[in-house]
Amino acid sequence: MSATTDTNLQETNSLLPLVSIGLPTFNGANTIAQAIKSVLKQSYRNIELVISDNASEDETEIICQRFCEVDDRVKYIRQPKNEGATFNFSTVLEKSSGTFFMWLGDDDWLEESYIYECVKLLINKPEYIMVGGIPNYFRDEQFLFRGAQIRLEDELGQDRIINYYSQVTDNGIFYSLMRREQILKIYKSITTNSRIGAEYFIISALAFLGKSLALDCVAVNRNWNWHNWGTEEMIQRVISVHKASRFQAMNFELCIAFSSFQHFTWESPSYKNLSTIIRFNLGWDVLLARLNFRQLNIQTNLLDTFRFIDQGHGGQETGEAIAALRQVRLELAKYWFSKSPEDVANSYSEDYAKVQQILPITGIKDEPLTEDEQYFLEGIATCVMNRGFNHPAFIGYFLILMLYYYPHQFPQGWYEGVSIPEWFMDEFLKFLLVNPTKFSDEYDAENYYNYVIGLVNYLYGKITTNQNSSTWQYIQKFVRENANFYLLNDSDRDLSLVQQQLQEICN
Repeated sequence: MSATTDTNLQETNSLLPLVSIGLPTFNGANTIAQAIKSVLKQSYRNIELVISDNASEDETEIICQRFCEVDDRVKYIRQPKNEGATFNFSTVLEKSSGTFFMWLGDDDWLEESYIYECVKLLINKPEYIMVGGIPNYFRDEQFLFRGAQIRLEDELGQDRIINYYSQVTDNGIFYSLMRREQILKIYKSITTNSRIGAEYFIISALAFLGKSLALDCVAVNRNWNWHNWGTEEMIQRVISVHKASRFQAMNFELCIAFSSFQHFTWESPSYKNLSTIIRFNLGWDVLLARLNFRQLNIQTNLLDTFRFIDQGHGGQETGEAIAALRQVRLELAKYWFSKSPEDVANSYSEDYAKVQQILPITGIKDEPLTEDEQYFLEGIATCVMNRGFNHPAFIGYFLILMLYYYPHQFPQGWYEGVSIPEWFMDEFLKFLLVNPTKFSDEYDAENYYNYVIGLVNYLYGKITTNQNSSTWQYIQKFVRENANFYLLNDSDRDLSLVQQQLQEICN
């Protein structure tokens, strides 16, 4: 895309390639409006939105029809009966007509420049077949973590496939913008049997044809429904959608590994031009990559524990879930403790960072510390006190403390003058602004109020006296977008000054 097109986006939009967004839905009334609005608000205007409704039983049809009335870019198709998820995904693809195409979940939403940034790269670099943004995951509108930024830029298609299987977790890359002609060629042959791993096979076939990239400048926001993992409802859904056995549904990741071996070795027509030996080697490498990923990826171990949490409600299973979470947390803490500052920085760009971000929202922080945890944390606290908050090794220790404590449980004013590396700044600021899920007692609540008052006063002073500092400008912008100390409303204190300071920071 030329610089002229970049500059005169509004004037040239009608000349740009048509982009189709396919939105399959079923009973999506609670969330679909947000998804549709995010598409219609795209800065890239030459789009069509194709919605296929799998005979919803709620208000989905009414909502979609309203959007059709106000914007002719919306096309709504209602199926007479529920034909299943695969059929619905196929319908929006087949009924679209754009040069580029992407799927969007009915509970997901796009950032405003998402389509524009993806199209720009696809036009400028024809060797790329698929471009998306980094997936951000939410639950009940609360941000959880960023998904994997998958880059498949090897020169050989086989290498791109192995690279994909070595790093895919949430598979957010599936919601990338694709070249529609290519996806049409491969989609039906892969989904005919609705087998386990179909989404993986689709991305692999595209990666075999060309390079792909997840841009870090835009995001697709997705709802993370891990609370259903391992439940009977999810097991039945996998059985229905993928025509799977109960064993396959309960061992989904393991079956993906072996199903992929079969797919690449002899089943898929996408690799028919490769020799038998190359196909076997590809299938074997994919199988090993996925099995190793299963064994070594700590995030997978953590996600496995989530199913225990939501299955149990106060019984033995809940106790097992808490024990499992404690073990994962301890393993991660020991990992940070054993690493040099350089290794910590490198590891934080990997899956360990996701576990670090997910663990606190499981509620494990609200559980009393065991004797072993107290002993371990006393050692960490001693290291911090002896070396200081500005010691190079501080970040590793601090990551450990973040897993066990809220910021208001640290000594007053501990954050003043702390040296934070750029790669960790966002997570550090997020931690400063977090609200506890509950107070253990009145003393804990009082600590929280004192902490917020001190933090806001500190930020206010630094921001107002360093207005030309790019660092403090960034911090002010972050606070403006993320600060929400709603628990202050429960205090009977006079908090007018801190509220005024916070308002001035956020204006």
